[in-house]
Amino acid sequence: MNSPLSFKEAIRESRSLWDLSFPDEGEYTDFYFNRRCTKDVMLCLHKTKDTFDSAFQLFPYKMNLKGIPTHTLYMSGVCTRPDMRGKGYMELCMKENLAQLTDGEATLVTLIPANEKLFTYYHRFGFTEIAARQITEYHEKTGQSGNKHLHTEKIPVAAATAEQRHSIYQMFRQKWESMPSSIIHTEQDFQDVLDAYIPDNLHLLSCYPPDKKQELTAAVLCSERTSEIFVHDFATTREDDTTNVLSYLYPKADTQGNCHEGKTKPVRFFSYESKPFMMARILNPKKAIALYSETSHNENIHIHLTDKLLESNSGYYSTTSDKVVKTEKPVEGIQYTEMTPEQLTAHMFHNTTLHASLMLDY
Repeated sequence: MNSPLSFKEAIRESRSLWDLSFPDEGEYTDFYFNRRCTKDVMLCLHKTKDTFDSAFQLFPYKMNLKGIPTHTLYMSGVCTRPDMRGKGYMELCMKENLAQLTDGEATLVTLIPANEKLFTYYHRFGFTEIAARQITEYHEKTGQSGNKHLHTEKIPVAAATAEQRHSIYQMFRQKWESMPSSIIHTEQDFQDVLDAYIPDNLHLLSCYPPDKKQELTAAVLCSERTSEIFVHDFATTREDDTTNVLSYLYPKADTQGNCHEGKTKPVRFFSYESKPFMMARILNPKKAIALYSETSHNENIHIHLTDKLLESNSGYYSTTSDKVVKTEKPVEGIQYTEMTPEQLTAHMFHNTTLHASLMLDY
């Protein structure tokens, strides 16, 4: 973004840095740069003299936050040349590229650290944890019947028709949009995720009432793995009921204890609690404070924001009846709350469970 490179040149330089930083990614690297990095993705690079030293990519996503839609950018592929690490180049890359977006459409930039140690690393750039999840094993309760009157059709993703993919996406989309706080995938993004999963033996599970295949009532996205059946996400047309959906995949035993259909693997899925998972930082303070004001039902918010990474964001912000006003100096008579980007982000996501399925599940 901060250089006059063409899209093709930026892809080439970004991939070169990726290959140096993540040499074992293999086929996924081809998929990522040939399929995922389309022209709506922002390719962010930093150059020192004649050498590109660091890069990341920004993918647009829609998010519901406490029932209010907002635009976000998802940061991926964060990397620095191995021989140039520890010199502050990633900070410069973020500062230069994100500074160009502080008055843009996106309220937040989000990311998922690749490992637990990186949470501390991203804190230095103003990111803070906004979502948590952990892997939970499903156990069917004794005597539970579930929705066994429904017909269940299991379709390998590789064999699914365009119509089947579209129908299941529509179910997931309705679920995501109906949830108070969630990441909402576009259909193209959803299809990209499906194709990335294929080597993991991904299946679509469709559930219908008997003799009414046109009435899709439940959909499950699950992987048949070596040691488990993993449920990436599911949706129902009725009340969101984990038990009824997961019971279709659970090993059914007869009175002698023998499992039907050879299903002996445990069923596991993500539950949104406990373990930090996704981080975010403020990108556009006016949009962020307006969203915070609306979700907290507080029309009188006055914040002195200090943003060390994106210095243009620093200033004094006050909400009025219909907008957020920024001044360089405090307005006489107003008492401001001192905040950093991390603190403002934490306030925005307070008491929020963010549903963020299909994010780095592969």
